[in-house]
Amino acid sequence: MGSAAVAANRGGSKFPILIKLIDAKESLSIQTHPDDAFAGREGAAGKTEMWLILDCEDGAFIYYGLKRAATAEELTERIKNGSVTEILNKVFVKRGDVFL
Repeated sequence: MGSAAVAANRGGSKFPILIKLIDAKESLSIQTHPDDAFAGREGAAGKTEMWLILDCEDGAFIYYGLKRAATAEELTERIKNGSVTEILNKVFVKRGDVFL
């Protein structure tokens, strides 16, 4: 997997932008990003992520959210036993698709 990243910060304000170009021919890590309210409890800022599919092969997909509600306990157990993808929402993608 190859990638390139650029970060910008307007005049020192709290407006960080990180742009990554990712060649995701192999599986990427599964991540969650808290909103500002949740992250604020830890004294941090939340993270919003947007994906733009620049190009992809037929059959390409991303995992985007959960298929259904799950408890923290279920997610923890599924992570441990390697079955977490069974409850993730699999979305097939095409060039030009955008996900926020």
